[in-house]
Amino acid sequence: MKQTIKKLWILIAMLWLSISASAYDFEVDGIAYNITSFSDLKCSVTSKETGYMGNITIPDIVSFNGKELSVTEIEDNAFQNNIDLIAVCIPSSVKVIGMGAFKNCVNLEQLTIQDGLCYIHSYSFGQCSKLKNVILPNTVKEIGNNCFEDCNALSEIKFSDKLSELGAYAFTNCSSLNTISLPNSLAVVKEHTFDGCTNLSEIQLGDELKEISDYAFSECDFMSFTVPNSVTDIGKCILDNCKNLETFSIGTGLSVIYSNPISNCPNVKNFIILDGFSSLKFDFSNENYKEIRSFSYGGKYYYYNTRAGAFKDADFEYVYIGRPIYNPSEIFKWEQDYSGRDFKNWSYSYTLPPFYGNKNIKAIEFGKNAKAYSTEILCEGGESYVYGWLEECESLETIEGLDLKEIGINFAKNATSLKNLEILSATSNIGDYAFWGCSSLDSIIIGPSVINIGKNAFTDCNALKSIFCKSAVPPTYSSEFSKEIYLNCDLYIPLGTETEYRNTSPWNNFWNMEESIDCVNDFSVDGIIYTVASENSVYVSGYNSNIDKKVEIPETVDYYTHVFTVNVIGDGAFEKCSSLEAIVLP
Repeated sequence: MKQTIKKLWILIAMLWLSISASAYDFEVDGIAYNITSFSDLKCSVTSKETGYMGNITIPDIVSFNGKELSVTEIEDNAFQNNIDLIAVCIPSSVKVIGMGAFKNCVNLEQLTIQDGLCYIHSYSFGQCSKLKNVILPNTVKEIGNNCFEDCNALSEIKFSDKLSELGAYAFTNCSSLNTISLPNSLAVVKEHTFDGCTNLSEIQLGDELKEISDYAFSECDFMSFTVPNSVTDIGKCILDNCKNLETFSIGTGLSVIYSNPISNCPNVKNFIILDGFSSLKFDFSNENYKEIRSFSYGGKYYYYNTRAGAFKDADFEYVYIGRPIYNPSEIFKWEQDYSGRDFKNWSYSYTLPPFYGNKNIKAIEFGKNAKAYSTEILCEGGESYVYGWLEECESLETIEGLDLKEIGINFAKNATSLKNLEILSATSNIGDYAFWGCSSLDSIIIGPSVINIGKNAFTDCNALKSIFCKSAVPPTYSSEFSKEIYLNCDLYIPLGTETEYRNTSPWNNFWNMEESIDCVNDFSVDGIIYTVASENSVYVSGYNSNIDKKVEIPETVDYYTHVFTVNVIGDGAFEKCSSLEAIVLP
């Protein structure tokens, strides 16, 4: 019996040796290979039982059985867990580095890759914790998922100019990376690619980048980050937990943002939407709800509520809006016949504008292309509930560049810290309750194109000391100012308009009314239209349709005894002036 067991163990041992001996096809100079093509004479580097250590230089050609084979690949897991491996040189003949090929080579310090490599597969260099510098040749097209994950000593990576695929989690927790320059060939930064790169403070994104995916730069060390104009899609929380981020800018390529890109970034003070023409929609909120209306009908209870604005709780101090911003609601129209369907406890909700109710913003600036669309819900009986873009922004002190065609209802209602307000030349309508409760408002400049001011637009603005109304025709205003304003506020109006203002309510109630050159924006003399540039100068901005064939521009022009120097012809001043034959310049 004992002899039988002994023979069985000998048989098992011989079988194991046989399997072990055939784990690779051949070995040369301490490197194990498998033949991958007999006809093309190609082979790959593979693992071996004793592993690898020290400095390894892989040849491009290896001789076996009288044949010379080209080394074209490093197999999956070929060097994995070889903790004594120090340096590797990969020849130009190698096209592919397999999955996990060098994973957990914790003492690998030096990696040299010659031109020729095309593909680096997933986890290839994961946990190579002493690897400091990687220079990828321009032949590399793809880097797989988690490729350099947890390489926490990696401080430099140079990418190939032909890189088209950079895998998810590729550089997760590479905490020594400081500067990155991505090639123009890369269209997508995938999810968590640079997540946990806690020292990454500077990044150059390629000109052709189209997408930044979920948590791509989470926990990085940026102070400033700009989503390039080329990017048309961003995922969830792309800069999540970037604690030192102070300025975040959005390029012109994005049309919709579905999730807060700067979640858990408490130090963002500057939020910038770069100049553009296409609208941007914020399709998310902070999920705080507020009931706006409730009623009972037909024995059932209904209510409408709203989610707070996307950035209601953000710590922004300065916001720049350079293009149209749109935060629409779905409009619900009441229908009488529900065919007996039970809608008890049914609710309707929509999302407020992005900055509604923010308590931290101190300054808002609008660019020339900006538009702020109001958010509206239509309820039973056609009642409309609209919430303003800057409503309840209690810390807001200044609004710059307010040149919206229409200032919507409730626009900056209860912005109690707002001190000065200038409405520029494009605005024709100021909505109802637009500046209700702006109790610190000291001065208002109303632009020359304003023709209508909605009801209660300036109710409870009792700190007003001066109003400069540049409109040559008194704007209609169905409400009244307070007695304090009529008694204590100075109303300044354009030259030559006092009679009309004295005959128009409520302007005729101001005790202190004065014509002022400061309220003159444009005027016409001898068919030429001038725009006031400063206290003593104007520029030529247009012409009347009955202009003569010959125009002589004067050196100075008089307007209501005020003399202006004419020193500029503005853009398009005489555009399409087909009858004009001559211009005489001073």
